[in-house]
Amino acid sequence: LVAPVWTAFMTEVYRRKPEPPDWPRPPGLIERDIDGTTGLLKTAYCPLPLVYAEWFIPGTEPVRDCDVHVAPNAFPPPAGPQPAQPPVRQPLTGTRIRHDTQPSNPFKLP
Repeated sequence: LVAPVWTAFMTEVYRRKPEPPDWPRPPGLIERDIDGTTGLLKTAYCPLPLVYAEWFIPGTEPVRDCDVHVAPNAFPPPAGPQPAQPPVRQPLTGTRIRHDTQPSNPFKLP
């Protein structure tokens, strides 16, 4: 029974109270724009909704640029064997298929 009265009272107390000031930023921090998917420095190709500003203690900030969002054809494909693609489940049948093969059509007429 007391909860609605307490809620109304506390709402009124906080409504009348001035907003607290922002926390003071410690001196010497470094601001960097970060790509949210990788945690690395943003590039010109990183989508803007994924980029945010982050503050770092000097020496702890990332030094590499984002390696996911890069210019088309900016890097040659890596040398050596490529990792195998994981099998993908078809949503309706649940059968596994590989990306490099075409599934056979069971409904194809002879």
